[in-house]
Amino acid sequence: MISNIPKQYREQLYTIGAYAHKLGLKAWVVGGAVRDFYLKKSTLDIDLAFDGNQESVAGFCVKQWGGEKRKFSQFGTFRVSLDNGLKLDMVRARKETYPYPGSLPVVAFSKEMKDDLFRRDFTTNAWCFSILPQNFGQPYDPFGAQKDIDAGIVRILHDKSFLDDPTRMFRAVRFAGRFGWRLAPKTERLLREAVKEEYPLLLTRERFCHEFLKVLEEKRVKEIFSLMEKYDMLKFAWPGLQWNEALLRTDNPLARVGILVCSLGL
Repeated sequence: MISNIPKQYREQLYTIGAYAHKLGLKAWVVGGAVRDFYLKKSTLDIDLAFDGNQESVAGFCVKQWGGEKRKFSQFGTFRVSLDNGLKLDMVRARKETYPYPGSLPVVAFSKEMKDDLFRRDFTTNAWCFSILPQNFGQPYDPFGAQKDIDAGIVRILHDKSFLDDPTRMFRAVRFAGRFGWRLAPKTERLLREAVKEEYPLLLTRERFCHEFLKVLEEKRVKEIFSLMEKYDMLKFAWPGLQWNEALLRTDNPLARVGILVCSLGL
């Protein structure tokens, strides 16, 4: 059982699970929220997965607690922003394929949670727990998430993970820096190969910039930059880019962009 579910969320998650059960749906908390609950870290972003159409559940949450919902039709996702600040991303369990390296995925719905977990970036984010009343908090961990979290290891789920989605290269060092973890040996080898083959150049600049700004939002930004320097990843942002101690004077990501730009000189 996941015993670290914060009290302020437990009742809401149970209520959502009970409503889903009335609709004949199975429902889980998935991904990073499970990791953060296990580590006893606070979060305002919770991903929920269902084995069927979740639109009624999204509407129920807004009616129950106030807020708004937004639909992302491309992936069948609903984002519910509640008045208390909690954000719920609600998806149907799905599997993904990548038509070509660096592309956005093609989505197909699945009844198997293992398919949904396998599409995630790292083992530490590839587990879930049920929020149905009859087995509330029961975890499902087919890829060893808890074991890798306990060991402090970042591990990709399959050998083509960085090729399918090169943004995972930056998420790997971001999570390693944030939590003080290390890359699994095979993951590290594949990351070095991905840098050598310049996989990040497969991304649109928009997707790259979105991921790089996430790095600049981190509290442990110096540790993350140290890893990006170690693996020669900063060149994908701009040739010659280096760590600058002035980045520690602010936690505003756009201000940090300005500092980096100025540090490049004319």
